[in-house]
Amino acid sequence: MTPKEHRTNRHAATLLLAVAAVLLAATPAAAAGSELWLRVDVTRQGDEAGRVKINVPLSLMEVVIESAEGGKLFSPLDVAKGHVDIGKMWQSIRDMNSEEILTIEAEDEVVKVWKDREYFRVDVHDTDEGADVEVKIPIGLMDYLFNTQRTGFNFQELVGTLRGYAPLQLVKVVSDDENVSVWIEER
Repeated sequence: MTPKEHRTNRHAATLLLAVAAVLLAATPAAAAGSELWLRVDVTRQGDEAGRVKINVPLSLMEVVIESAEGGKLFSPLDVAKGHVDIGKMWQSIRDMNSEEILTIEAEDEVVKVWKDREYFRVDVHDTDEGADVEVKIPIGLMDYLFNTQRTGFNFQELVGTLRGYAPLQLVKVVSDDENVSVWIEER
């Protein structure tokens, strides 16, 4: 595998992880009069030009997940049990006075993991690939995801943590040949 193919695969894996996190985090429930929707828009340029748009009401995702998993999803804490105390790690990050958590500066790539008062963020700038990736997750959602006092997710509570942030751009990828946006919107 060439270095360029490796970087492309790494970016694809980063994007898939971000989308998976969004799909796990963004689960359902309609409030009186309004509905939260998950929106995904992928536009490719060049030889493989095309566009994919996905618009899914979170309430539909809830029905699908409840049917498949009996209404429960495992939390990241359940998956990591016995390996790393992710809840404790998140609490340490949450309590940090500094906004900067991690910065990696390589010859052709800068990765920055940071937080501000409202959001946990991951930014990747790859000059070799001409790509920028931005992931933005509300601190309240991170608190919910990594709460060590419970197992699994309550869909209504999870969506409640997102509702105050809508509209919210969760993932944005801009590159020479592809643009990707993942966001939550209220209608």
